[in-house]
Amino acid sequence: MVFTSCQGGDGIGPVPDGGEDLETTFDVTWDQSATVIDEDHLGLVKDVDPDNHRYTLDADGVQAAGLDISAGRVLVIHGIALRKITSVQQDGQNLVVDTEFAALPEAIEEGTIEWDYGVRFTEDTITAPSVAGQVMPRVPGTVEPQFKFTYGDYTYDIKITPQGDKVTFNFTLEKDLPGPAGAKLVAEGFVQRFRHRGRISITDNKVDEFVNRLDKMQGQATVKVIMAGSGRDVINYKPDFTLISLNFLVGPVPMKLGISAQFVINASVPVEGSANLRLTIDYDSDLGFRFSGGTPQVEGGVRSLDQGDKRTEVGAAAAIGANFGLGFPRVKLSICESLTGWIQPAYLLGGSFTFTPPCVEVKGRFIASAGADVSAKIFGADFKYDIWSKTLAEKEWVLFRSAECPDAAAVAAIGEPLDAAVAGR
Repeated sequence: MVFTSCQGGDGIGPVPDGGEDLETTFDVTWDQSATVIDEDHLGLVKDVDPDNHRYTLDADGVQAAGLDISAGRVLVIHGIALRKITSVQQDGQNLVVDTEFAALPEAIEEGTIEWDYGVRFTEDTITAPSVAGQVMPRVPGTVEPQFKFTYGDYTYDIKITPQGDKVTFNFTLEKDLPGPAGAKLVAEGFVQRFRHRGRISITDNKVDEFVNRLDKMQGQATVKVIMAGSGRDVINYKPDFTLISLNFLVGPVPMKLGISAQFVINASVPVEGSANLRLTIDYDSDLGFRFSGGTPQVEGGVRSLDQGDKRTEVGAAAAIGANFGLGFPRVKLSICESLTGWIQPAYLLGGSFTFTPPCVEVKGRFIASAGADVSAKIFGADFKYDIWSKTLAEKEWVLFRSAECPDAAAVAAIGEPLDAAVAGR
């Protein structure tokens, strides 16, 4: 039986990125097939090849420690890996160990893993994003992390400023066209530091329960939409790069919170059409989900949600729809390099004009959602964790509606794909 309950990072090795605000419980019985290289024996690890999941160990040290390094066993290296050994080769004084994926319950017969991590946003948590395998350089002359790249017809300008207890952000999307036509979409604001809480319960090498929560998720976002004759755009872009990386350990198990963003545009703006919209949303929430029995259950909810600072200008000689949404922070939890799911708040703003009946309508929306893009194989085949998405909380504001609009305006359909995309459906 291994038991670790630590506060302040004591007993779990160096924890980067504000790990001093971390409380964990690691109370497990290892499976008989698991070989554990604990923190005191990390000197046995002479080299790590993370790309090929190959580990070079000191042969004499392994023998002296009485460790069984043979094919078929699950190898647990404190803070580094949890993998199944496929082959072991002697290379002089070293053992070269090749591995393949192993699910968490293969290494743990029973036990409980819990964590309560208060994140902090510091300079070293900001990562260097890459697009199509190429690392994006910072914009010359900038102090804060700022990156530019192109996706489709839009140029993305991403600026993130860590300030310890919060992070400010400014995402600007621009589409340049000849003459006065074009589009500029902006989402800016801040996210307060939040707490990430989780729990994994294992019995007889099976996961009984998995809890994933973002508590005290608070922030503000101002969304701006400026479009003039910009044409048709349908975009649901979830970049695969990580903007902020928050790493910590629970016992010997490495965990990572990777924060990214989602951009959604659904617009049809004719040459003679234009939209100038703005909305500020303030929110305070606990967001999360619990898996027990194969179906996700909502955890938490919204404590307060307010909107203000609005602008609602829409004009056209033909039907028009201008909608923009941002999901941020899109928080993905990885355990031993395997994704377990994501949680995100999202902010949407859209305006439309139709002739039958003549109706101008502008709406704002807040949607908190969670889901999994891939099966969470980290929990094993016995854990029913399929691709899914679920809305955790939502609220809509009608910012402007002309007298001609019916109660259920036909133009609402323009925004529905936007809502579904941001909610992960």
